Amino acid sequence: SVSGDGCSATCTAIEDGFNCFTVGMPCAQCGNGVKEPGEACDEGAATDGIGCTSDCTAVDTAGGYTCPVAGLECARCGGRKLG
Repeated sequence: SVSGDGCSATCTAIEDGFNCFTVGMPCAQCGNGVKEPGEACDEGAATDGIGCTSDCTAVDTAGGYTCPVAGLECARCGGRKLG
């Protein structure tokens, strides 16, 4: 086995930047801009405070964000702009 797929080379730990939601299924890589199974969002950055949580498990709805398209920036309601 090799590293880089979400599971360490020894299959004893989950690699940083990955979530393994279902045993036996591929891990999801947070921050790659692709909303993979188990992720709530993925805007292409693994950083809190820009719409999607750093682990891609939740949209920051309390901050007024929506993330309608994976790989694109999340949007915040307000600022007299639609969308």
